[in-house]
Amino acid sequence: AEFACIWPGVLSINVDTRGGNLSQDWNVEIESWVPLAFDEDHWPQDVTLDGKPAAVVDRDGPQVWMEPGEHVLRAQLAWTERPQALQVPEVIGVVRLVVDGKAVVPLQRNGAQLTLGRGKVVATEADSLDALVGRGRQLQRDARAAGSRCV
Repeated sequence: AEFACIWPGVLSINVDTRGGNLSQDWNVEIESWVPLAFDEDHWPQDVTLDGKPAAVVDRDGPQVWMEPGEHVLRAQLAWTERPQALQVPEVIGVVRLVVDGKAVVPLQRNGAQLTLGRGKVVATEADSLDALVGRGRQLQRDARAAGSRCV
């Protein structure tokens, strides 16, 4: 089996009628392919890794090769009509979605499919994101302390 030690941070998705911006921090322990969010008709463009252009390869969806270390991945999505959903790889557990300037809470996610703007739109509380990030990082530390294998 192929194992990858990749730890995704919060995926921030900001979309409007013209397209979207994706931003995510990654902690990669061994060189790995890292998946990106996408729509079948709208693949990530202008992808950068740590501020430098990055090649996107089709490996059952768009992926970027990352060396070990902490990285910042950014990408653009362009469309003339916003799709109803994006495919967000299930390895990405925490997503912050903003549609037309408004945070979407709660998210509507079914497996890898994230609905864009179909959920109730309300303002998020200032500390709600911090609690999610803290929990995600705690899970990462717990998994390492337990000696779990990266998958």
